[in-house]
Amino acid sequence: MKDMEEKEEHEDLRLKLLKKLLEDHIQVNFKKNSPKEKEMREMLEKTLADYHNRIIQAADVLRMMVDMKKGVDDEADFRQELGLSDEEAEFYKAVTSLEVDAFNNKFLADLIHKVVKELKKNLSQDWTSEHRKSIYAKVSMSVKHVLMREGIKGEQLKFITKAIMEEAEEQYKDWPQNA
Repeated sequence: MKDMEEKEEHEDLRLKLLKKLLEDHIQVNFKKNSPKEKEMREMLEKTLADYHNRIIQAADVLRMMVDMKKGVDDEADFRQELGLSDEEAEFYKAVTSLEVDAFNNKFLADLIHKVVKELKKNLSQDWTSEHRKSIYAKVSMSVKHVLMREGIKGEQLKFITKAIMEEAEEQYKDWPQNA
């Protein structure tokens, strides 16, 4: 009985250490409160809660933590390869989720850099509030201008603008507090 308790204590200790290492790895690779950072932290907490509720075993937690680390590394490599920040990577994913095959990765990465830069120039406090529709319209128009300058028009312009504005609302809803 005592050996079993000691074994569980050692497993808990190892998992706490691995949790701390993984949290540090996430912190180094993602901006605080970025969508990816939140997603990874929530996944880690859920995994550990499942372990503590005896839904999964320590070996499953270890496997999931290794997979999460690999996911963090893959995401960091992806961003570095395209030269994207955390927030830009989320815009990139929003646009690529539309499955617009007309653009290559380099073009999209450059486009996202320009869009995010222009978008941030036009944001102001409460820009998504109902009483600030003119600010929202100005932000949306600035996004459309960048897209049109880059040769995007017609239905693509409409869909890409919508995807970018939805992501902007998510990322910058508390502007400038989370800037």
